Amino acid sequence: MRFTLTEEQEMLKKAARDFLTDKCPKSFVNQMEESEIGYSREVWQEMADLGWMGLAFPEKYGGGDMSFLDLAVLLEEMGRACLPGPFFSRKRATGDDGSVVTFQARARLDSDVDVEYYRNGGILQTVLRKMARGEM
Repeated sequence: MRFTLTEEQEMLKKAARDFLTDKCPKSFVNQMEESEIGYSREVWQEMADLGWMGLAFPEKYGGGDMSFLDLAVLLEEMGRACLPGPFFSRKRATGDDGSVVTFQARARLDSDVDVEYYRNGGILQTVLRKMARGEM
């Protein structure tokens, strides 16, 4: 069993650390604490442009098709920087077929409707693409 990060994970970790060191110093975190919305839409969009919002989404939904461990590498760096923002409210679950369903996406649409409806109707695909781009 391997307990080290892959080269790709190390690159993700370094890129995240560099970005967050630059964009998320302690003064920024304190400033966002006083902000009405609690995060910077500009930084949020930059993170979306880096592919972070859809990192673990399947590629067919506009995501990075990366693993949960890859996401954990990114989350560790976000936690290290005390990143303020709604990223953490986007809890993810993986369906039996490997598709990603987000609780936030279901809540925005209609949490009482069966997830299969979203998959089969294409609504899930639309929502996940928007989330991957940072639009939701």
